[in-house]
Amino acid sequence: MQELSSDAWGQLRNPTNQTAYAPDAAPALGFTTGFINGLANGLRSAYKAGENPLTRKPKVDVTADDLGLSSTMDRIKAGESYPHRNDGAVFENKENILPMQQDSEYYREYVHPTPGINGAGIQRIVIGGNKYYYYSPDHYKTFIRFKY
Repeated sequence: MQELSSDAWGQLRNPTNQTAYAPDAAPALGFTTGFINGLANGLRSAYKAGENPLTRKPKVDVTADDLGLSSTMDRIKAGESYPHRNDGAVFENKENILPMQQDSEYYREYVHPTPGINGAGIQRIVIGGNKYYYYSPDHYKTFIRFKY
């Protein structure tokens, strides 16, 4: 393995005496400036697209608080249920709107009470694997992923 050293400006230096290498005497690196530039461009591109630069999956910036879901999420976390037969039941994801999973019990659905409506209403929270959170304001037609 070759030991390398560089100064704060990225110029390679001889690790023995810290003198800068002449342009034609610098050791060859395992990667090139093109690689670094490509990596930087990829990171910028992901950031602009609102994606996680490592996974290229959408970043999740909205929170339960932003969506007004905190009280329902606190209820779920405390193990309390809403008086509805499907609260805490398996969500089957029949339309495959959410990412598909091999475990048929991966997703659970919970009622988020709809103001002004008697009973459960149309709002739902779906939790996948106890780590992915989705809010459906329209009874599973659309989903908004959120942080909790």
